[in-house]
Amino acid sequence: MFQLETSLAESNHILSQRDALLSGMDDGLIAWDSNNRLSYMNQQAEKLLGFDKDRVIGKSLESMLLFPPLLQAAISQEQPLSRVDITFECLERFIEATVSLKPVAHESYLLFFHPPETAKAHLQHRAGSNIRLSFDSFIARSNQMKQVITIAKRASKTASPVLLLGENGTGKRQLAMAIHNQGLRNHGPFICVNCQDLSMDQMMRELFGTDEGEGQSSKAEQANGGTLYLEHIECLSKPAQTMLLQMLRNNTTSRYQSNRLIPVRLNLICSSQLDPQTLLQQVHFSHQLYYAISPIELHIPP
Repeated sequence: MFQLETSLAESNHILSQRDALLSGMDDGLIAWDSNNRLSYMNQQAEKLLGFDKDRVIGKSLESMLLFPPLLQAAISQEQPLSRVDITFECLERFIEATVSLKPVAHESYLLFFHPPETAKAHLQHRAGSNIRLSFDSFIARSNQMKQVITIAKRASKTASPVLLLGENGTGKRQLAMAIHNQGLRNHGPFICVNCQDLSMDQMMRELFGTDEGEGQSSKAEQANGGTLYLEHIECLSKPAQTMLLQMLRNNTTSRYQSNRLIPVRLNLICSSQLDPQTLLQQVHFSHQLYYAISPIELHIPP
């Protein structure tokens, strides 16, 4: 009896240490067993998912969470995942998160939800550093350029799309960065895509992502909460133009060849070296998309 009590006390002590460790970690964590029933949830996961763990422990995971195909495939194949960006449904709410999946013994799983700050830093590292340009970085002598900067400052305080027009080398990307850094979503990522460098198939997968294979998050998903900057918008393919217009109208995006809708909130900045007349007539750019991306139009002088 003494040995049993000692062993029980040691086990309780270890469990208490484990619970303290898991509750004190920055990541949210849930675990479920081979019957697909929730077996553990720490405080961070409670806060993210909006659950009371005392009420949901033991319930079926499928009745509460709907995972995207990428995560479902990894679970069925017992394959680990490391820091993948997903959007999943939780009690009729869409939640975006960067997660890691770890299969453990007896067909059980651990799912880690990484903190937004860590995920954002990871995303910025992958997407390239965001140079902290501001409007003070620009030297403007001509009245035309001073007017461009004045309008750009006003544009940064709105959520309206911005279209930058001007020759190559006039600093359109730097101006886009300044608008982002001074804007309402300056704490989010600045994601830049050069449409001229992408083939049609690459364009659809890069811009809108895919659920095929291991999956790939779209640039729109990566820019959520920040700014998506599209260079050489005149090179955008017709299918991509259609999907971009739908995203602007509905604040949702769907991955390439997928019907799953993913909510996004971002600022859109586009640029072109063509004037509007050439863009619409010679390139046959969509009139509807042109009007959608150009509520604020800035012509940068040579």
